[in-house]
Amino acid sequence: MYFVLRQKKDTNVKINGQDYQSLSAFKKSPGQRRFLTSIKVTKEWEYSQVYMGIYWKRKYRGMGEAEPWYLLTNLPSLESAIKSYKKRVGIEAMFRDCQTGGYNLEGSKAKIERLNSLVLLNAISYTIATFKGYDLKIKCHQKYIGRCRKFKQSFTKNSNFWIGLYGTSWIVYHEFMKECVDKLIGCGSFGKTFGQV
Repeated sequence: MYFVLRQKKDTNVKINGQDYQSLSAFKKSPGQRRFLTSIKVTKEWEYSQVYMGIYWKRKYRGMGEAEPWYLLTNLPSLESAIKSYKKRVGIEAMFRDCQTGGYNLEGSKAKIERLNSLVLLNAISYTIATFKGYDLKIKCHQKYIGRCRKFKQSFTKNSNFWIGLYGTSWIVYHEFMKECVDKLIGCGSFGKTFGQV
C-alpha cells in the first residue's frame, strides 16, 4: 500500500546518518523540487524506508503557495508523490464545495434511501455547476462573475463549481430583473434623460 502524507516544517529528519534537523532548515525557494532518500523521520520513532519530497510550486503572476509541500511517502519518485497529493487536494476542494454549497448533507438527518437520493442529486448538480464554471473560465468571464476574496494577504480564486453557481444566478437575475430595472430607469426624469438602455 502506498501513501503520501504532508508534514509540518518542524518535522525532524535524519539524512545519511547526519544529525537530525527540521525540514525548515533546508534552503528552498519557489520552483524548487527535492527528493530525499535514505532518511529517518522523527527523533522518537525513527521511521525509515520512506522518502521525503520537497516541492514548492513556482509563483505565477504573484500567486503561489506560501510554503513548500513536505511530502512523506513510500512512492518511488517525487513526480508520483506530487501527482497523488494533488488528487487528494482536489477531492478536499470538492468536499468543501459540497459542504458550503447549500447542500447541508450532514444536517439533513435523512434515512439511508433518502440520503442516497440526496447524494445522487448533489453529484449531478455539482457536476453541472462545475462544467458550467469551467466553460465560463474558458470564455474568460470569471473576472466578471466570481468575487475575489482577500484571505491572508492574498486574493483567492473561486473553484469552477462556485463560478458555475455565481454565473447561473447572475444569468437568472439578468433575465428576470432586466424588465424591472428598465421600468425603474424609465420612471423619473433621470431615467428619461440619462437612462437609455
